[in-house]
Amino acid sequence: LFRSVNIILPPLRDRRSDIIILANYFLTQFNQKYGKNIKSIRLEKGLSQQDVSDLTGISQADISRIERGRNIKLISLIRILKAFGEKSFTVKII
Repeated sequence: LFRSVNIILPPLRDRRSDIIILANYFLTQFNQKYGKNIKSIRLEKGLSQQDVSDLTGISQADISRIERGRNIKLISLIRILKAFGEKSFTVKII
């Protein structure tokens, strides 16, 4: 016997703490897909944190935090991925 359950979630703007969870999940998916992390890609492209900061408008301190996996904001992660040339990305929520 199966029962369906309808779950209504409020929009993300009302669940700010979920954004950090989604950003961490997205970063993990990116790392698994490419076998790399943001820092290794940055170094591979010969970019400094300041270069990435200039390309994205994100502070160098925030880029450092993202590379260490701390205080990740989804919009910052998307800006960095775009600066690295990643054209499309998806987030799978399981």
